[in-house]
This record gives sequence, structure tokens and C-alpha cells, in this order.
Amino acid sequence: MALEWERMWTRVWLMGPHVSDLPTPGSFVTSDLGPESILFSRQDDGRPRAYYNVCQHRGNRLCAEESGCAQSFRCSYHHWEWHKDGSLRRMFRPKAFGSPAPTPDLALAEIACEERCGFLWYSLADSPVPLDAYLGPLLPLIEAYRPETFRPVADTTCEIPCNWKLSADVSNEGYHVATLHPELLEILDEPASTLELLGSHSHIVVPTGLPTSHAARDLPPSKALLDFMRYVGVDTSTFRGPAAEARPAMQSAIRARAAAEGVDLTRLTDSQLTDKHQFYIFPNVQLNFFPRRLEVYRHRPHPKDPAITFFDEQAYERFPVSNKPPPRPKHIRFRAGEQPMGPVMGADVALLPGLQRGLESRGFRGLLLGSEEAAIRNMHAALDGYLAIP
Repeated sequence: MALEWERMWTRVWLMGPHVSDLPTPGSFVTSDLGPESILFSRQDDGRPRAYYNVCQHRGNRLCAEESGCAQSFRCSYHHWEWHKDGSLRRMFRPKAFGSPAPTPDLALAEIACEERCGFLWYSLADSPVPLDAYLGPLLPLIEAYRPETFRPVADTTCEIPCNWKLSADVSNEGYHVATLHPELLEILDEPASTLELLGSHSHIVVPTGLPTSHAARDLPPSKALLDFMRYVGVDTSTFRGPAAEARPAMQSAIRARAAAEGVDLTRLTDSQLTDKHQFYIFPNVQLNFFPRRLEVYRHRPHPKDPAITFFDEQAYERFPVSNKPPPRPKHIRFRAGEQPMGPVMGADVALLPGLQRGLESRGFRGLLLGSEEAAIRNMHAALDGYLAIP
């Protein structure tokens, strides 16, 4: 855990808040990663900046709020205050420090921060590689969805008694779908999924709107498939085709609905309209794009305990141009098992504590990964590469 912090977490680019969380100058958001708290602030020129969320006087946590709007940040301990650009605004009794004026070396400790693909990205590295180079071929694939046009509709953090890598692994392969989530086989063709390794990242595509069973494709759509068709705008009362024709009908309905709502989907292929496209961004983020929805999974390490992870699950939706998005949802925190997480994610999370215990067994010889778990192998190889560099 110490090596991961020293050699990996503090060297990579990490995904922070969505751009909609900092809509105007003065907007700020705080976010935790391991032992650190990061303070993001929108500047007067529109650029985002990020700082370690710590007072430069005695080390107190500077901003205690998760979000808000402020032109400055005042420490609750001795009321030292910093402008949103990180410069010191006010010292309490400055003469006690031998100078009546703030000095530049007391500015907040700034970290690299850039805006891309609808999110703020940050790196704790002193000289990180360029963000575009880090994202590599993933960048244009994600940009095609225009994530900046989505707005949050759900925001939760679940504390799970497992290592962060287990939480990431369970969402990074489809090998378990048929065994843990058999109900999904009515609406997706899991065996036809494809995986593309893109450096330390990966891209999984799961054909959706088509049942796995070839026999079922000649029959009328199941209730689950009909529900999915209605969700994307298909008039199922007039649909008379077999299940095999559901997917193209969904694609046509999605484009027609988007045109009527003023939503531009011209950069998306038919597959991107219906199929689940999951982009894994090393080390700890998965972006799951659906027809009108984006689900973000972020797996954050505990500050001290390697057997605890903080799993952020956020949902975003794209709204018609004429519609005002709903108010931002409240961020809800809970421990695994304290509240339902849905049949799919709930089953994944329920599995993880037992998986953690099993990995700690003397009888376990190590991970055995097949071809359908190649994204996991790729992720661990990338991690090992970071840990090998002092």
C-alpha cells in the first residue's frame, strides 16, 4: 500500500469532479484520495486550479465543505485566509511573524489540474506527463460522447471492506456476467463482447439490445428487453418484430429522439447508441456509456487500511437542450450492506468482502486470469511497472 502511494498514486493523472460541479468563478469542490484532500476552484478567467487542501500555517484542513462558492478560503484554526488563486490574503497578527505583509512562499501548494472530456483531471506528480499523452487513444473515443453535456443525477460513495484493486477488477471484465448476473443475458449479447487494450487503459464493448440466446432472437422481445426499448424511446405498442430487430429499432429511435430534443449525436456510431462502452482509465476509473446515461465508477484507497476501499458510483444523464437539468443530487455516503445498490452493482459489492478474505488465505496460490480477464492482467501489469520504478 505504501509503495502504491509513493510510486503510483502520486505519479499518474486522476479524474476529479465533473465540470458542472464548478459552473462559475468561485465554485469549489473538495475530494479525498488516500491521505490527501484536494481543493478544486474555478478562477475568474474560467480555468480550474487545484491545491492540497491544507493550511500553510499549522497544517489544518483548510476547507471542510465538499462544495460551494467562495472567493477565498479561511482556516478555522487561526483564520489565515487564501484567495481562490492560492495566494495568501490575510494573516492573523502578521507582526508576530516579523512581517506586516503576506509572502509569496505562503501560497497554497498547487497541483497540476486540467479540464478534459467534461471532467477535471489532476496529478500529484511534480512534473506529470501531458494529460493528452496519458489518456492516449482513449481521448477521442470519450470526447465523441461529449461528456461535458451530461449532468449528475446520482452521487454515492460506498465503503467496502476490500482492497481498491478488487473493486476495480470486478467491473473490468464480463466473464462473470453469465454466472453472477444471468438476468442481463435477456438484453445483451455478452459472448460477443470485445476488448481493446490501449496502453495501461482498456475499452470493452458489450452489444446491448440483443439477447445472448440465439433461439430467443427469433421470439418476441422479453419483458426486460421491452422495458429497455421503451427507455430509449421505442414505441413498443406498435413494435411487432422479433427480438433480433430490437437493436436497430432502438438505434433509430435514439437518433430520432435526439434530433427532436436538439441533442447532437452525429459523432456516435450506431454501436455507441445502444451498446455499453466501458472505458477503463488506469488506475481507478471506469466510464460506462449507455444511450442517454453515463455511469462513473471510481475506486479510491483508504488512507491507512489496505482492506478498505471507497467506491464512488455516479450517474449522469444528457437532457434535452430546452430542459433545465435537475438540481445536483446530494452526495450520499454509506457502508456496504447499509442500503440497496441495485441488483447488478449490489451483487458485485456483496461478493467483494468474501473475495478479500479469500485472497488472504494461505491456501490461495495467486490470480489465475483467462483471456476474458485480459483487462485485469493489463491493469496489474501497468501497476507493477509503476511499483518497479523507485
